[in-house]
Amino acid sequence: MKAPPRAEEYLEAVRYLYRRINYERQAPVPYQSRYFKLDRMRRLLQLLGDPHQDLRPIHIAGSKGKGSVATLIASALQASGYRTALFTSPHLERLEERLMVDGHPCSAEALVELLAIVRPAVDRLDQSATSEWERPTFFEIVTALAMLHFRRCQVDACVLETGLGGRLDATNVCTPSVSVITSISRDHTRQLGETLSEIAGEKAGILKARVPAVTGVVEREPLAVIEETSRHLHSPLWRREREFTIESLGTTPEGTSFRYRDDRGVLEMTIPLMGRHQAINAGVALAALRLWESQTQMRHSATIDWSRVRRRWADVRCPARVEVVRHQPTVVLDAAHNDASVRALLETLEEAFPRRAWVVLFATSADKDAPAMLRQLGPFARQLILTRFLSNPRAADPRELREALRDSHPALAASCRVSGDPRQAWKWAFESACANDWSICVAGSFFLAAELRKTICSEAGPAEAPGSNDSSGSGWTRPPDN
Repeated sequence: MKAPPRAEEYLEAVRYLYRRINYERQAPVPYQSRYFKLDRMRRLLQLLGDPHQDLRPIHIAGSKGKGSVATLIASALQASGYRTALFTSPHLERLEERLMVDGHPCSAEALVELLAIVRPAVDRLDQSATSEWERPTFFEIVTALAMLHFRRCQVDACVLETGLGGRLDATNVCTPSVSVITSISRDHTRQLGETLSEIAGEKAGILKARVPAVTGVVEREPLAVIEETSRHLHSPLWRREREFTIESLGTTPEGTSFRYRDDRGVLEMTIPLMGRHQAINAGVALAALRLWESQTQMRHSATIDWSRVRRRWADVRCPARVEVVRHQPTVVLDAAHNDASVRALLETLEEAFPRRAWVVLFATSADKDAPAMLRQLGPFARQLILTRFLSNPRAADPRELREALRDSHPALAASCRVSGDPRQAWKWAFESACANDWSICVAGSFFLAAELRKTICSEAGPAEAPGSNDSSGSGWTRPPDN
C-alpha cells in the first residue's frame, strides 16, 4: 500500500503549476495563436502517449451555463452506470476538483504522481521554447493531467468543459462524441471579440466534422454563425426552440420545474437548481444526452437509465450557481460575472424569494464589464457592499467599482459600503441582514464565491437540502401527434 504524499510534495506540485503562465490569474491577453497554441498542446499530449485519443468526450463551450450543463450530463452518465470523467474550471477550494471521476476529485497522491509523469514532457517543451509565451501554460498542463488521469482510471464516458473560448482552448484537441454550445453573451471581449457573432465564432470552434452538436443559443446573430459552422462541417445540429424545447414551469427555493420536449418524447421534472436559466441548462443537457445515447448505440448497445437519471438529478448540486449555503439569514452564492448572468440571477431571486430584501456583496475581475453589472445590482440591493477577492490579482479595486456605480447611480454610490477585505465586507453584510431581516447575495466572481463559501458554511453549517421530488420511473412520455 502506497504511503500518502508528504505535504511538502503536494504543496510543491501545486506551486509548480501556479508558477506557470496562468490566464485565470493574469491580465487578459489577445486570444490569438501567438499565445494559445493547439500545436503545443498536441505535442505535450504526444509526449504522454496521446491519452486523449480514446476519450470521445462530450465537449462543452459557452458564455454561461457550461459548468451546470457539464455537471448535469456527468451525473446522468454516472447514474446510468458509466465510469464518468468530468473536467471543469475554475475550482472552488482545491485544484483537484477540476479532475473528477464518478463525482470524486483526484486525490492529492494521484496529483503528485501525475505531475511526476507530465513534468518531464513539459521540461522538453520548455527547452525548445524561444520565449516565455511558448512554454506550456497552467491550463494546458492541468488539461494534460486530466487526460492522463482519465485514461488511467479507464473511464467509459467523459465530459470536458472548455476554459476560455473554444477554438484555441486546450481541450479542443479532442475528438468529441457530441459538442455543446450552451449560450452566447458578451464576456471576455478582449480575447473573443466585441460582437456576439465574433464570440459565437470562437465558441463554434469546438464543432467537428460530422460530430452532432447541441446549442441553447436562440439569438439570431450568434445562432447564424453556429448554424453556418455546422453546415460547413456537416455537423448535425440540435437547436433550442427548433429540434428541442424547454418550458420552465416555475422556480422556488426548492428548485426549478420544467418540461423538455423533442420529436421522440416529453419529460417533466424538478431539479434542485434555482432559475429559469437552469431549466434551459437542464434541457440542453438532456438534448446532449439524447444525442450521446444515439451516437454510442452506433458503436455498441449503450443506453441511459432515465429512471436513475431522474433520481440523481433530484439531488444534483452546482456550487456557486444560485446556491443557498445557509439560512437565518438566507445566503445565496452565485458566480454571475457578466451582464447576462447577473440578469438571470436577479430574475431567479425575485421569482424564488418574492418580496425579499437583499444585501448584495459584490466583487469582480478588473477585465469584466462592472458598470453593466452594477447598473442592475445597484437598484436591486437594499444595501450594496463592494469588496475584492484576495486570491487572484485580477480583482477590481472596490473603490473603482464605486466610481463605476457613480456614473449611473450617484445616490447609490454615495450610500454603498466599500472594503478591500472580503471578510470585513461579509461581516458588514451579515450584521445588516440580521438587524433588518434581510437576505444576502454574494455575486460577481467565482473567485469571491470560493473565498467566502468556506467561511459562510463553517459559521452555520450547510443549508438544508431541498426535498426530493417524485423520481420514480423514467418520466418520458411520447410527444402528442401534430
